[in-house]
Amino acid sequence: MSEQDDLIGDLIAEVARSHGVAISRDDPIVAVVLLNQIVLRRYLEETVAPAADAIRDATNEAVRQIEQFAEAQATWLERRSHSH
Repeated sequence: MSEQDDLIGDLIAEVARSHGVAISRDDPIVAVVLLNQIVLRRYLEETVAPAADAIRDATNEAVRQIEQFAEAQATWLERRSHSH
């Protein structure tokens, strides 16, 4: 069974459970929901995923810079403590 079949089955069950309305797999409302899912997936792939990648890259760079600074500070403190 595919992910899409699972989604359709879940939708049909939820509508029946919540509203007492039976819909079938070939009901036009199911097609609308699936179209919405396709649009949402494409939006996530084209917009949200690249933004998340950019945030992750910026965070990794910030961590790298903080680590470099901490290392430089530790070196400076070590040299300073040896000179006194």
